[in-house]
Amino acid sequence: MSAYAQHIDVLQQRWGDALSGNGFDAALIGAGARQNYFLDDQAPVFRANPHLAQWLEAAGSYHACIMYPPDRPPRWY
Repeated sequence: MSAYAQHIDVLQQRWGDALSGNGFDAALIGAGARQNYFLDDQAPVFRANPHLAQWLEAAGSYHACIMYPPDRPPRWY
């Protein structure tokens, strides 16, 4: 098993434990939104929510999200 596959297994276990321990069926993890500087059309470099970024490389993925139900594979939207 690759290191990435092991990492995903650990994430699924942690998120599954947290969800079941708090009575939730799934988690929707958002990347966040790109925001321009005040009164400007330029924006700083986007940095995704770290809770989403731990699942995959999330550079440039603003407005994206992951739906994770513990009984199924995570889905990227």
